[in-house]
Amino acid sequence: MENQEYLSNILTTALDHAYEGVVVVNEKAEIIHFNEAYCRLKGIKKEAAIGRHVADVIENTKLHHILKTGVPERGVLQRIAGQDMVVHRIPVWQDGKVVAAIGMLVFEGISELYQILEKVEEHHEGEEGSRKLFPVQKERKGTNFHFDEIIGRSETILKTRETARKAAKNN
Repeated sequence: MENQEYLSNILTTALDHAYEGVVVVNEKAEIIHFNEAYCRLKGIKKEAAIGRHVADVIENTKLHHILKTGVPERGVLQRIAGQDMVVHRIPVWQDGKVVAAIGMLVFEGISELYQILEKVEEHHEGEEGSRKLFPVQKERKGTNFHFDEIIGRSETILKTRETARKAAKNN
């Protein structure tokens, strides 16, 4: 039994730190794991999410559909807390049946993906045959910016972004 507790601790640590956000649902689509990154993003405590239907906690989720279809979705866009994010939705199979599903935020906002692509291009800059893979930086026409362009993942930045989103909806 001690070995199971050890492995459980390792897996919980991995789920809490491997991605920007991780949610695990049981076969009824009830949340059984909700990591701290997701708590910060959604602005709720873990205890408030655990046991609730995933669609009641995460807007635009398709995780409950993964339970029905058993078909994984990787690298899809999902709008969460007012910003587009790249997510994976993975079914968990046991004895030929889907018994759970895992949702992972791979990138917290599309701007993070652009930053990574830019680093890859910088790394390969100057190599023979290198070319721009993606038009990462676009020239700005005007002064409109999107909240996804605010860089940072700290709790303060996340709260500031959310406050700014709310303020932007009002005069």
